[in-house]
Amino acid sequence: YWLGDMYENGYGVNKDISKALALFNESAAQGVVEAEARLGELYLSGEETVQNFTEARRWLQKSANRGNARAQRLLGHMNEYGLGGEKDAIRAYAWYQLAILGGDGLAAHLRDQLLDTLSPEQIDEAQTYAEQLSKEVADTPAQLQDENQRTVPE
Repeated sequence: YWLGDMYENGYGVNKDISKALALFNESAAQGVVEAEARLGELYLSGEETVQNFTEARRWLQKSANRGNARAQRLLGHMNEYGLGGEKDAIRAYAWYQLAILGGDGLAAHLRDQLLDTLSPEQIDEAQTYAEQLSKEVADTPAQLQDENQRTVPE
């Protein structure tokens, strides 16, 4: 993963997005949570590669399910705006809420903006779904930290 980051940003090497994507893919295929999140982010933005909401959602979902707060926030964004699927404010709220619990400060702002558009019944439903989702997500800070420390295998 870190080698991919170096190639993506040109840290100590010539910037090479193709090589970075290949390294992120290799790391993600081996279960590196940060690589999954970064791939999802790149496919979502389309800045460094071709924008592909299906691939973005696939990689962000994997990372979010394993407790990555940034991926959870981005998945909330995709659900809120219907990127790569239908608009779903309830799911968006739930993913934002999990991202907040994981320490993503921006998610709090996005969730609060979304709350202004929801009825009291929808808020209740969203909170219930967020509680259910949090039970399904394997999410411990120590586990996530360990995954973030992994490097690309030799």
